Amino acid sequence: MNLWDEIVMSLNNQMEHVKTNLVESGVGDYASYREMVGYYQGLAWARNDLTDIIKIRFHDEEGE
Repeated sequence: MNLWDEIVMSLNNQMEHVKTNLVESGVGDYASYREMVGYYQGLAWARNDLTDIIKIRFHDEEGE
């Protein structure tokens, strides 16, 4: 497993943890809910955006 796979796996695990907490534990109030959803969205953005960057970089390196 390379470094990038480990990063994606870690982000996926964190996202799964947030989903599990929202579904099973719930949250105390709406502010906490918004915080958890925002955290999840940030993780998803990071994973998706970084994946795109890595693909572009890798593709560019292969083309050169």
